[in-house]
This record gives sequence, C-alpha cells and structure tokens, in this order.
Amino acid sequence: MAKPFLFIESLRVLFYWGIYLKVMDTGTSDKFRFFRWIVIGCGIYDILIGWVPKLLSGEPVLAFLTGTELLGYKNYNRLIGSTYNPNFTMFLLLLGIAFLFAEMLENAGKKRWKSFIWKVLPLFILSKGVFDTGSRAGVVAMICIYLIFFFRLNRGVFIAGLIFITAGARKLTTFIPRNQSIAGSFWDREKIWLHSFELWENHFLFGTTPVGFEQAYASLFHKDIFHAHDIFIGLFVEYGVIGGIAFLAVFLMAACKLSMLFFVKKNYRYLNIFLLSLPIIVLTGFLDEPVFSPQIGLLAVVLLSYWEWYTKSMHVPLNINLIKKITVQSKN
Repeated sequence: MAKPFLFIESLRVLFYWGIYLKVMDTGTSDKFRFFRWIVIGCGIYDILIGWVPKLLSGEPVLAFLTGTELLGYKNYNRLIGSTYNPNFTMFLLLLGIAFLFAEMLENAGKKRWKSFIWKVLPLFILSKGVFDTGSRAGVVAMICIYLIFFFRLNRGVFIAGLIFITAGARKLTTFIPRNQSIAGSFWDREKIWLHSFELWENHFLFGTTPVGFEQAYASLFHKDIFHAHDIFIGLFVEYGVIGGIAFLAVFLMAACKLSMLFFVKKNYRYLNIFLLSLPIIVLTGFLDEPVFSPQIGLLAVVLLSYWEWYTKSMHVPLNINLIKKITVQSKN
C-alpha cells in the first residue's frame, strides 16, 4: 500500500506473540485463576464506572481518562464501561460470565452450594451489563453461554431452556437491545462484508492491516468504517490470506481438541472454563469483531495462550482409535 506507517502492525503481532510465549512458558494454575478473577472483577468495575458519566456529565477530560466516553459522540445511552466502546465492554463482560459459570460448575461438582449461590449476584450484574451495552451480538452470545452452562449443570434444565427459547424465539427478540433496527443493521453489515471482501481481493496476500483498514475502506467506498464487523472476513482482509489461513488453522485445531476433551475426557479440570469462554471469540465475531481492538485482542491472546498451555500439558493424542471413539460416543 506504499505506507510504511502500517508496518507498525507487525510490531503488535510480535508483541502478541511474545505474550503468548510468555504465558506458555510461565503459566501456572494459580496465575490462570488470578487472570480469571481479574476479568470478573474488571467486568463488575466496567458496569459501576459506566454509571459515573451520568453523575459527572460535562467532564470530557475525566471521561477520557477513565475510558467512559465513546469518542466523537455526545449523550450516548449505551453502557461504555471503561473501554471507550460498548462492544469492547460486552466482550469483557461475556468473558467474566464464562469464568464465573466455570467457578459455579466447579462448586456444584463439589457440592459447595453456598459458594455457588453467592456467585449469582455478580452473575446477574454482569448479565445486566451485557444488555446495557446494547450489543445484539453480545446478547445472543450470552444466551449461548447460558445454554452451555445449563448443559453442563443439568441436562433436563438445558432441554427445557432450549424448548422455551425455540418456542418463544419471536417474542424473545423484543428483549434484544435495539431490536427495532435489527433489519437495517443487518443490511448495513452485509454491505460492509461485501466491501471488505472486495478490499481483500485488492490486498490479497498481506491484507490492509487493522491500522490501514479504515484508510483503504474510505478511499474506495468513501465511508469511515473501522473494521470488517466479522472475525472471519476481518482476519482475511486485515492480515491477508496468510493471516486468514493461520486463523482458520487455529480455529479448527481448537475445535478439534475441544471436541476430543469433551467426548473422551469429560472430567478434566479446566474443560468447563474453555468450553464456556473460547466460543465467545467466534460468537461475538460473527456480527462484530471486538478482537480487532488491541486491548480486547490482548485478552483473547492470553486466553488462547492458557488454552495451549492446558492442552499441551495433557498430551492429547490425535489418532485413528481416538477419532473412532469420539464418533461412536457422539452417535450414542
């Protein structure tokens, strides 16, 4: 693209890679637990700090320092938290919900019902926060996370919940934030996806980089769009076919290993954590792309680092007999 400035994106990739290797080399169970509770605590903080602008209106400097204002907008009525953007806060809150659910499943397995019950309050606050962000993709992803939780907790409750959601899907859409603009938003998304695909064709090999996406989009389509609003299209258009194929490889390997753990080693200690948290990256990525942001991307990298740390420590073999066993159990 003849813009040397975009080369700085390579430095960010190297930074992510360094974090990934650092966690792989020094990660421990205690550090992983500490990370999860930091995310849960930060989610609660995001919701509490989101109330502050209503009390301190007219303080743009304070809003900038705390990250509680969406830059360029006034009187914005969605929960922004401390991330400058409601969709970034949504991702953080969903991770907090996933980690809290994993703790609750562990409590239930050990019959520690008091610990299970006290976690309901922060769970309610985090869930309410997802609605307050106004993110439709976030609410749909949260419903999926709830279903996974009940599937692991009690199959009867899971089936009842699934029937309830299926039967009342049309009425339940009225509870989705900004439901009156769903159709229009979808058409806008479709236009962005088609334009992003065209951008990828123009920058096939190395992509536009996340830094250069807005410039490339504006120069071709004369509109300010910051990212592709879809993680699969976004990885290809921002990092080219090289980065896109690398992402698909990571996605397929993670899905394969998660399936093997679920069907073959159901009682592994951290299975519930990753079963609840890893899908958030993809679920929120279908209609949005929060991981394009550096601070949210960092969270995803740390999570994936611990995932690799966890699965490497178990030495899960991929062989024909194992695949046959998974196939038989899934049919049953």
